[in-house]
Amino acid sequence: MSSSPTAHAPYPVRVLLAAAATVALSALGVTALGTAASAAQEVCPHTDGWAKVDLAQDGITSVTVTAPAGTVIVRTCVKAATDIAFGVQDPGRASVVLATPAANAKGVPQAISHYAYLTAPTPVVTPVVTPVVTPVVTPVVTPVV
Repeated sequence: MSSSPTAHAPYPVRVLLAAAATVALSALGVTALGTAASAAQEVCPHTDGWAKVDLAQDGITSVTVTAPAGTVIVRTCVKAATDIAFGVQDPGRASVVLATPAANAKGVPQAISHYAYLTAPTPVVTPVVTPVVTPVVTPVVTPVV
């Protein structure tokens, strides 16, 4: 029976490996996630403004989340197997890609069971108007002598 070298690694090593995977996913354009943590029975938040989505289809390891009109996504949570990861979007984004925070002993990404996101109103950007100063030319009249 073979096993992965990380299968029985101490918790800090597993967390470090999960963080490294997160950095790698970020480099590929996937939203940065917080450090994955063991969450055997924990679930992503679903109160206080969080929208939680349970995935009915098995095998999904990444998902694109789009904010409702007039809002941006500011916080995220994703759970797969017993790992849960939180992310912060600063500034908020109209859509984010969430990837599984979990892999099995053979390194195979585990399916996402659910995810959640928190939105905020889309920031209103007030343009700064810089007044244009037009120089006034006053003719100088020289008397003829």
